[in-house]
Amino acid sequence: MTAIPENGIAITTDNVVYRGPITVGNGNQALSVVFDTTGALSIIEGNSCTTCGTTKYDETAAGSTWALGANPFSRTWKLLDQSKTITASGQEGTDKLCIGTTCLATAKIGLANTVVNADTNTDGWIGLALGKGNNDAGVQPPAGDFIIN
Repeated sequence: MTAIPENGIAITTDNVVYRGPITVGNGNQALSVVFDTTGALSIIEGNSCTTCGTTKYDETAAGSTWALGANPFSRTWKLLDQSKTITASGQEGTDKLCIGTTCLATAKIGLANTVVNADTNTDGWIGLALGKGNNDAGVQPPAGDFIIN
């Protein structure tokens, strides 16, 4: 893998993006996310997003534990090869977030209502940045909690 530029998504030299499954909410809605090492805020495509792919998190569904926060968010990434810029914006909130069987009851999540240039296989991004590489000021990534728990 080559170096990751600031605000870039980690892709290998053969253009592989690392992604995996997560579940969100008590209803365990399954989503496929990109592992984002440049930011701490996990972002998922919300049900009201008209520019998103077909799999979206329905925060109004039975079993949802979504709690709307007060802050909007806007995030921009550039692919390593600089071929395109991806943007997502919406509202921050909290919900249960699980990777495998390890869950956080109240993870900070950005619920996107607009996403531009993301591929259709991406339902969101899970923020894993710790320390200097964290481009989301004031947001503690779930990675630390997953590692500690």
